[in-house]
Amino acid sequence: MERKLLTRQKAAEFLGISKSMLDKLVRQRKIPFVKFCRKPLFRIEDLQKFIEEHLQKENNNETE
Repeated sequence: MERKLLTRQKAAEFLGISKSMLDKLVRQRKIPFVKFCRKPLFRIEDLQKFIEEHLQKENNNETE
């Protein structure tokens, strides 16, 4: 299993959002990250989990 960390730019691209939106999610602690040399880094597994959880919430809201 590869444990690769992504920069803000790469994480934003992976999620299909802007860096400012990613920064907002980080500030709100809605997305997991690790800090290295004062910079947030993101694990691909955490980003995938974030996407899955967000999609589940959307699907639950649509069925209500």
